[in-house]
Order: sequence, then C-alpha cells, then structure tokens
Amino acid sequence: QAPVALEAYVDAPAFAAHPPTPVAPLRAAGRIKFLLFHRGGALARVSPAALAEICAMASYRGHEIFVKDGSTVAPTIDCFTWGGAVKMANPSEAAMQADYARIEALCLDGLWEFT
Repeated sequence: QAPVALEAYVDAPAFAAHPPTPVAPLRAAGRIKFLLFHRGGALARVSPAALAEICAMASYRGHEIFVKDGSTVAPTIDCFTWGGAVKMANPSEAAMQADYARIEALCLDGLWEFT
C-alpha cells in the first residue's frame, strides 16, 4: 500500500497501471471507533464495566482514552473533542458492525460517568 500511495504522488503512469480495486480478497473488516461525547460536563470517570465490555468484544484490538478523570468535557464537534478511540478488526463485517454499534450505544449511555 505504501509504494502505491507514493506512486499516486510522484509517478502517475505507474499508479495508473494498478488495478482500480485490490485483487486480493479482504480477510477482515477494520475500523477505528472514535469515542464521542454526546454531552458535556464534569467527567467523573470512564466506566470500568463499559470499558471491560469493549475490551472483551471479538473486534477489539486496542484502545486509547484521551481524557482524564475529573476533566471538564464538551460534546464532540471535531477530532480535538473525542474522548478516545478503539481499534477494531473482525473477519465478519456483520460482527464488526454490531460491535461498532454497541460502542456507540455505550458512548451515548454508560461509558462516560459524569458528576
């Protein structure tokens, strides 16, 4: 992928010689799920139970939380106001979508505990 991306910028004929879509079948679906704040306020903590549920998902590959307990947060409006991110991959697109939707539901209610 990296050589092809470089060709897109520096060698248009070489880039044009590649097939328009990858020829190898996909082996898994992957996503980054950004952890959104749907409300603002004083964040007491990230729910340990909700975070444990995310970490136990079949699609889970890692996460990072960008805020600290006790922070004042605002509703997410851009990439600077996300609360964190979860790396996801799964051989099943349907399972990936289900895990993604569940994480979003937790962002709406359960992941963030406010004072």
